[in-house]
Amino acid sequence: MRRKRSPSKEQYLENKKRPGFINIFKKIFKLLFIVAIISVIGFIILLPVVVSALEDVSPPEFESATVMLDKNGEEFYHEYDDYRIYISIDEMPEEMVEGIMAVEDRRFKEHLGIDIRGITRAMWRNIRAREVVEGGSTITQQLAKNYFLDHSRTIDRKVREFFLTLHLERTLSKEEILEQYLNGIYFGHGAYGVEAASRMYFGKNTNELELQEIAMLIGIPRSPYYYSPFRNPENAQQRRDAVLHIMAQEGVVNQDTAQAAAVEALDVTGYNPPKENASYFADEVNRRLEEKLPEDYTEDFQRGGFRVYTTLDQEMQSEAERILDEDLGVVRYAERGDSEIRQPQGSMVALEPDTGRVRAFVGGRDYEETPFNRANPISPNRPVGSTIKPFVYAAALSENEITPATTFTCEETVYPEEPGWDNGPFVPTDYGGVYHNDDLTIRRAIRESCNVTAVKVHDDMGRYPSVEQAESMGVIDDIPTTLSFPLGQVEASPLKLTSGYTPFANEGILVEPKLIKKVEDSRGTVIYENEPERSVELSQQTAYQMTSIMEDVISPRGTASSIWDEIDFPAAGKTGTTEGRMDAVFVGYTPELVTTVFVSDDGNVEPVPGTGGSLAAPLWSEFMNSVSHKLDHEDFSRPDGLIEREICEDSGKLATDYCPEEVVTTEYFEPRTQPDNDCDVHLPEKEEGPGFPPPWWPFFQEDND
Repeated sequence: MRRKRSPSKEQYLENKKRPGFINIFKKIFKLLFIVAIISVIGFIILLPVVVSALEDVSPPEFESATVMLDKNGEEFYHEYDDYRIYISIDEMPEEMVEGIMAVEDRRFKEHLGIDIRGITRAMWRNIRAREVVEGGSTITQQLAKNYFLDHSRTIDRKVREFFLTLHLERTLSKEEILEQYLNGIYFGHGAYGVEAASRMYFGKNTNELELQEIAMLIGIPRSPYYYSPFRNPENAQQRRDAVLHIMAQEGVVNQDTAQAAAVEALDVTGYNPPKENASYFADEVNRRLEEKLPEDYTEDFQRGGFRVYTTLDQEMQSEAERILDEDLGVVRYAERGDSEIRQPQGSMVALEPDTGRVRAFVGGRDYEETPFNRANPISPNRPVGSTIKPFVYAAALSENEITPATTFTCEETVYPEEPGWDNGPFVPTDYGGVYHNDDLTIRRAIRESCNVTAVKVHDDMGRYPSVEQAESMGVIDDIPTTLSFPLGQVEASPLKLTSGYTPFANEGILVEPKLIKKVEDSRGTVIYENEPERSVELSQQTAYQMTSIMEDVISPRGTASSIWDEIDFPAAGKTGTTEGRMDAVFVGYTPELVTTVFVSDDGNVEPVPGTGGSLAAPLWSEFMNSVSHKLDHEDFSRPDGLIEREICEDSGKLATDYCPEEVVTTEYFEPRTQPDNDCDVHLPEKEEGPGFPPPWWPFFQEDND
């Protein structure tokens, strides 16, 4: 066996100079261990000193409300009324106390204020979900934040929260912490604490609540706006059912009891909201702030001191509210709890096309009667009717598939059943089930809202461009490219539809709707500032072509002829009436203001008393005339690069002296798209006699050659 050779003296000395990896690791470990020991000792020494220093700390008083200011900086809305009723924990139902712990902090009775296991679990769930689905804050931490701290995301604030949490655990019993928490937590609509919330939502004391009502209240503080049963009843019910499931899982109630409570209706009563100016507008501002504000600030927002600078024009808002409340007829009354809601309901949105600033935003006839906001994007949307057609034609013009003078025949046309749809052949008709039985130019088809022509244009260009145009302009999201798309059974919110028309009024540029300019906290620090996004959706030429055509909608021959003699300023628009006349819609615009009026029956029970042209358009006209003094009424700007021609609508060709004046229109064409041929429908009368062949002679001769 060979003997292992010993290293030379030089090698031995070299190895000695280079300590191995294990030695390095040991030294680092020792150093970290020493640092940790010193930190723990320092923490133990300093903790009583810091906590003792907090003995005299008292919760701040929030005396000033969060206020909203209009475009001129004038206050128009206060976010909360600070409704508080303090009760002892002994007066609260056991299911309320145990339920809040099950949902918010199930290890509340075990930890000392900081729940390391809960934080780890929340981090793991959030990582797996790739979003924040669970918070790690304990009830004691939430109490410390709500009473002593702002919600900024700073290391200093986190350190103070840590010590304050330990301070509360040291000075208060678990029962006292729960009592403070349940009396101070925010439940929306100005109500703080379970007793105030119980009286506001259900008109009864907390100790009179039933299980389904307790579960609904427990679910609200996670997001008071989103889970408000007044604003979002569907969200509130889903959250309530989730809370009941958790309560059953944690043994607060048994499974059968939880399931029985889950089938009960919400049945909220007793809320009489204070009359505020522009409440629908303020609701949408609140909704957006919940989405846009940094997460830590959303909890603090309703507690006061914030200033929200908005785009509201109070005069426009007041006129829109008045018109929907006073001038929209009543067909029926829908019962909701102890109240009756007039039907149909209406909504109106007005915004500036070049800035996106929303000047008026009304989601119903009267906020006190029905706080349900029909104008905002998260409410159940309504079909838009023929107001979707301009997006079809704009796409076709952009693709050079048509010109304003292109003609299509409006007649019975049968399309085979679409793959995957069990509806049989598709046979579009015009409103009332009739046909023009005539050739229509694109201008006439839009002016008279021809369904058959819109479907033919949509189908000829492959269907997708129409849908893509409406999606790109923000009106709809991810819908099938069906053949019936131009008939307007697709649904959209009034705000999105209004915004979608801005490129027509704004030289092809889409500007994101803007209700909020900026938000300042109680210290005057700007914590949110909004600069809307802009995108080019149409060429200037296509936008002007569409506007020129839609000006004809408000004419003696258009579907909005009812308001033709009421408008003395440049304006364009489009009417829409849905199947069964359940909705009447009008979108009208000038270079300065785009305004949409929706009239709908909430339950689709009775038809509305008119069409988009006879019902919605007059409401638009009244609004525009009432705010007319605030507008300059400039004409639409015609861009360079368009060729102007006189066209005969009967032929779609160049008008001649023989064309009747009533069928001659001015059209605008992209270069090399204008017609070259003269009208062949209106011809000079030919005189017959000796030496003159009859007018049909060439055709007769050709047929017999």
